[in-house]
Amino acid sequence: MPVTYIPPEQRKGILESPILQMAMQQRMQQQERQFRERELKLKEQEMPVKNLIQMGNLAKSLSDLGLDPRVILGTKA
Repeated sequence: MPVTYIPPEQRKGILESPILQMAMQQRMQQQERQFRERELKLKEQEMPVKNLIQMGNLAKSLSDLGLDPRVILGTKA
């Protein structure tokens, strides 16, 4: 696509054009959507780690009470 020189006095009108405004708005929406998707993926990756930490804390609490956490949590055959 050829590049066309636009004199500075005509550039202001280009930024106000409805087509460019719509294109910029769509780009912003796309960036927001991508940001939300990345944020959701990161949260999904955090959940198993948090669950393991909670399980570890629960197992330690049960051990502190003198109980075998493997029996209580169903992980001992």
